[in-house]
Amino acid sequence: MPPVDQAFCRPKGHMRILISFADRSEREKYAAGCTKALLSSGLRIIRLDLMSGISMVNPFRRKSGAREYHECTSSGISELLLQLENCKMDPDEILSYVQLGQDGCYHFGLPLRADDILSCRPDVLIRLLHLLRRLADSPEENTAVIVVIESLPFQVLKQICSLSHELHIIMPPQDFSNGKMYEWELTDLFSSLPPNLLKFFSESRKAGL
Repeated sequence: MPPVDQAFCRPKGHMRILISFADRSEREKYAAGCTKALLSSGLRIIRLDLMSGISMVNPFRRKSGAREYHECTSSGISELLLQLENCKMDPDEILSYVQLGQDGCYHFGLPLRADDILSCRPDVLIRLLHLLRRLADSPEENTAVIVVIESLPFQVLKQICSLSHELHIIMPPQDFSNGKMYEWELTDLFSSLPPNLLKFFSESRKAGL
């Protein structure tokens, strides 16, 4: 495994990319830790999920009461990506595509179709990340951005990850298969990123431990 800093969620910049190779529960546990740390700093948090809609957790569903949840199962992400394909946008315009979720983050919500994000052109995703980075860097916005990624090609990750302040890698347990392939791809990814980009590594525990 390539050498990376190991830490949890220290406030070192306001745009964080979380790349998950673990299961959904471990991914969400880690993201929740980041969210809690940033909320305690008084920041508004925008969370963007870049993955299949099937892999996402509905951010508007209430934890208690199976039938008591927000009726909206999708919000702005599919429409936003279509808009970005066809016109230029300012950073503050994307705020009209988010809604406040149960975790305290502002979310773009579930896509209309499961593959809307994975089938989107990489340049459109990169344009969206640029806009979010500008929000995170603006002293007037007091905004942090968490981008949670799963199943995007490594060639796309090379372009996206360079836009963040921090990169967090969430791995499956140590005895997972294809470990050498992960090691090769991550080493290649890290070599393409700016040297001052902070990198953190977290390994999931085995089920039942």
